[in-house]
Amino acid sequence: MSREEFKKAFAPLHTSEDVLLEVTKQMNKEKKNPRRSTRIGLAVALAAVLTLTMTVAFGDDIAAFFTAKLTPVTQIEAAEATLSAFSGDISTDAPYMSDSYGNPIAPPIMEDIAMGDAAVAPLVEGYLYDVEAMPIVAEDYIYTVEQFIVDDKGMGILLYTIENPKGVWYTEHGYGQISVPMEPYLTAAAPFADGEMVDCYNYLLQSPSTPTKLSVVMYFGTFTQYGGEDFYFCLTRNAPESERVLEVGAIRLAVEKHVPSTIFTDEDGNEISVSPMGISTHWQQDYELLTRKLLLHHTDGTYTVKDEERNIYNARVGYWIAADDIGEHLLSSNYLFNCLIDVDAVSEVSLQGYYRPNGGESVALQRVYTR
Repeated sequence: MSREEFKKAFAPLHTSEDVLLEVTKQMNKEKKNPRRSTRIGLAVALAAVLTLTMTVAFGDDIAAFFTAKLTPVTQIEAAEATLSAFSGDISTDAPYMSDSYGNPIAPPIMEDIAMGDAAVAPLVEGYLYDVEAMPIVAEDYIYTVEQFIVDDKGMGILLYTIENPKGVWYTEHGYGQISVPMEPYLTAAAPFADGEMVDCYNYLLQSPSTPTKLSVVMYFGTFTQYGGEDFYFCLTRNAPESERVLEVGAIRLAVEKHVPSTIFTDEDGNEISVSPMGISTHWQQDYELLTRKLLLHHTDGTYTVKDEERNIYNARVGYWIAADDIGEHLLSSNYLFNCLIDVDAVSEVSLQGYYRPNGGESVALQRVYTR
């Protein structure tokens, strides 16, 4: 199953963790994309000279590659797109879901947790970057990366726009998630098939979007243990009347500062990492941990990451990281929040679920993590 097929099949449904666990383990056995990509030429819109690096591979096949200039945002209040990503500008309309017989079923509840600008600003200050890079132009569409932020576990958001004077189509999947033309995606360490897979999903920012220009926020997380590698905003498309995947262009994003995580520990020394962006749970390699309820307790109340009993799921992205290339030993589960969290206000994290020692019988588990 390809990255695109996996996303279309499971992302809008927020499928049970048991099912996705097996799918993810299978996908992790394929470290590299087996499809060979063919580069094609494209027209690049020339603008004022920017401080960036541009490399173009000449020959029968051509692809554009840019290294973006990243500038820390100093006036956070002016970063309207980033603030909108966490302040209620994304649709809360639930998707329609049905079982294999066509009977409607209740979709998971994603709570509407809108944050004011004053709450968002201090949580991203010093880590949010403005992106300066040549746009990628293909098939009358113009893709421009605007802002980028990532934490030390490889979870973050990227804001970009898609323009086309003839109009920009998109398909809604519920809770603001959309599919867009040529479906841009991220890789880590290298662009295209040579890079590491990054789990990413596009959401529509409603206020600034128009029929000819979409403002999109991409929520993402790395499928491998993140060690500060560069990210690449990639654009590919299928060749007409062919199974080839054509590389259109890529933008390199080399971040110097990452949003830091805070470690919470239970009485047995097990750890959880929490940043304003998301949470990473860790477990031993000799058993698989499946989470049923994950709560953050803070001074203003309780933030529910997920609660299967109440059918609540407040994560934009949820994924696993394997401890090896073949995916036999899973290292952690990770969730990118649907809002920013003030970690300084979090007193403890509670987790309920079960684990299977070496694939054996399930054992119920309950943990409380504190600083």
